Amino acid sequence: SQLGGDRPKEVQKYLIRELQIAGGREAVEALGKLLVDEELCEPAAQALVAIGDGAAEQLHGALSKVSGKCRLTILQNLGVVRDTKSVGALKKAVSDEDKAVRIAAAWALANIGDADSANELFRSADKSEGWERTEATKACLLLAEKLLAAGKKSEAVRIYKHLRDTRTKPAERYVSEAAKTGLAAAD
Repeated sequence: SQLGGDRPKEVQKYLIRELQIAGGREAVEALGKLLVDEELCEPAAQALVAIGDGAAEQLHGALSKVSGKCRLTILQNLGVVRDTKSVGALKKAVSDEDKAVRIAAAWALANIGDADSANELFRSADKSEGWERTEATKACLLLAEKLLAAGKKSEAVRIYKHLRDTRTKPAERYVSEAAKTGLAAAD
């Protein structure tokens, strides 16, 4: 009841941190309302993730209402809570104009472990350059690991083979080696 309104942001941040430690399902809706506030979005998202129960619904519901830093925070945390209902929005975000959004969405999709996201992650990783390519490729490897752990061997093998076959530059040799290691683990 003390969140929102005209209270100073620092006081609200303190209350959010307390809820992160001791809050439960009863605080989730109030925290969700703060996801649209530029200053309170990140601590509110962290508290929601710590509480767990109901966090995905609040994050998913706020995604269409935010932009900028809040959007980035929510995309990242949708991956943390592994919200499968947000896969469609995350797939769209992989093609966003903002590089940070693309990277966050790729990681979130990979961490969720959605096998149908592989093609979006391939496109993102294959067309990118520099640091973004590295991060998108890491997302591909993460997705393959998640799929393999979930018993989806053929989907994981497809990703590992793609990375093995497309990462031929000397600077990307480590990716090819990681893919070969993943293939060996799949056997």
